[in-house]
Amino acid sequence: MRQAKVFCKDVIAATITETNEGDYIFQYKEYYTKEITLAIKKGTLYR
Repeated sequence: MRQAKVFCKDVIAATITETNEGDYIFQYKEYYTKEITLAIKKGTLYR
């Protein structure tokens, strides 16, 4: 099993994992999804 961190503007946004069976799992960090939700509500979504 291999795992990598996914960054967005120097912040760890998610992890991607390759399982022993060859599948991939992409999982956002909970704090990152909360940050995106707040940005959308405030109308300040960054790119």
